[in-house]
Amino acid sequence: MLGVNKRLQRAEVLRQRSLYCEALTEYEWALNRLEKDTRGRLSCLIAIADTKRMTGDFVGASKTYTEAIDTAKRLALVQSYNDARLGLALARRALGLWREAFLHIRDVKQYYLSVGDNHGYAFTLWAEAGTLRVKGDIKACLETFKESAILFKSQKDRNAEAYCLCGLGGASRVAGNYRQSLDYYKCANAVFSKGGALPHRGEVDRFGLAYSFCGIGNAYRMTAQYESAAQYFKKALYHYNIIGDIVSSAYTLWSYGMLCLLLGKLDAASKYFNDSMAFFLKTNDVRGQAYGFLGLCQLAYLSADTQNSYKLLKKALNITKKHSFLLEKCHAIHLLELLRGSETIPFNIP
Repeated sequence: MLGVNKRLQRAEVLRQRSLYCEALTEYEWALNRLEKDTRGRLSCLIAIADTKRMTGDFVGASKTYTEAIDTAKRLALVQSYNDARLGLALARRALGLWREAFLHIRDVKQYYLSVGDNHGYAFTLWAEAGTLRVKGDIKACLETFKESAILFKSQKDRNAEAYCLCGLGGASRVAGNYRQSLDYYKCANAVFSKGGALPHRGEVDRFGLAYSFCGIGNAYRMTAQYESAAQYFKKALYHYNIIGDIVSSAYTLWSYGMLCLLLGKLDAASKYFNDSMAFFLKTNDVRGQAYGFLGLCQLAYLSADTQNSYKLLKKALNITKKHSFLLEKCHAIHLLELLRGSETIPFNIP
């Protein structure tokens, strides 16, 4: 058992360092040796599911969370049961199933309230805000991220507060407040860049760093500061590649593709869009796929392939309708009107 505990401790350190693939190997090694320790196995299952989710294996994470939920229910461990349900909500949201995610999140939120777990409650607010973003309710998303950030700040959890700032940065960009978006991301970046924000002192939060770099890049893209945008996208991709995070890399690659499109660099845009789409398909990220088709639609139009442009746009529109992605549906409809009217393209999607 001593060997298992050491491997679990190593896994935790690796996960704190955002080295998710390495951490997953350690967790799975430990899980295979915890057959008789049911509670230890439950904790390990949740950790494995969390780590799978961070590497983009949303289907695998969902299955592992479900196993953890069943185990916690059988052992009558209410805290673990709700922790696993919240993780399941995040995995299902990533698969575009935001309605299912809401059901889990709101149940778990009530549980944390009932037991006075303020940190857990703040985390469910953060999860709820992100789900509202996927739904397309940007006003409620902003309000909920702000509420979560205030709670994390009162608990002196600077890292969690910084993640809320990133959420506010993304939602502000979508709302058209580009200057505010940049400020939020820069504030978050300052926290992530400073060693000591994590339990493992002296380490920067590499995932948070990459997340904020990408957000800064997108804010610059939306304000036509293209050279700065490219620099920050490169920084984000550098850190995501170290982590092995293809989920976030996909969105950064897509953003880079949009930047190249705006600059008229169609060959480069094609590469970035196709690379991002490959990741979106691999992770079953349907919302990401909608963005991918929107980008490819504009690329086809600018390449004088109008017929293919309509086909790609139709694919994006079908995804947004099927999953009720309100914001992405608006983007698709706007692009359709531009195509029909032969107005200026590309349309800089925030």
